[in-house]
Amino acid sequence: MKNFAQAIMDANGKVLLTSNLRNRLQWNAGTTLNAALDPTSGEVVLTKAEDGATAAVTLIVDELGRVDLPKQQRDKLGWLYVNTGDTIGIEMCMWTQTITLRLHEKLKPKCLFCGRPESIVKLECLNDKHICDFCIDAVA
Repeated sequence: MKNFAQAIMDANGKVLLTSNLRNRLQWNAGTTLNAALDPTSGEVVLTKAEDGATAAVTLIVDELGRVDLPKQQRDKLGWLYVNTGDTIGIEMCMWTQTITLRLHEKLKPKCLFCGRPESIVKLECLNDKHICDFCIDAVA
């Protein structure tokens, strides 16, 4: 069973997980989470850390229910141009006890050629068409 929600990322990279999501997964303040980063899809999968287990990226839920995703991790995901207030999609799966964070790209401009969104690449506007630096370099 999957539930979908939205959250807002603040300027420090903190994403607020609603109390409903935290309660259902029994993630309290101080809960340590493992974060699996998938740069190709730009997703973060959060799972509760098992005692004694180690992971490349660990995050802790603070007393307000926020998870801080550090800048270096956001950069690895390709969230280079995420602005304060950008919407983050949250998908909770009760079967796997995970939460997946995904950037919402509905209204953001995308590269005319490769389709990469503005949050992943820097776009140039040429004759009302958005083209990313990668595609400009490939053509030049």
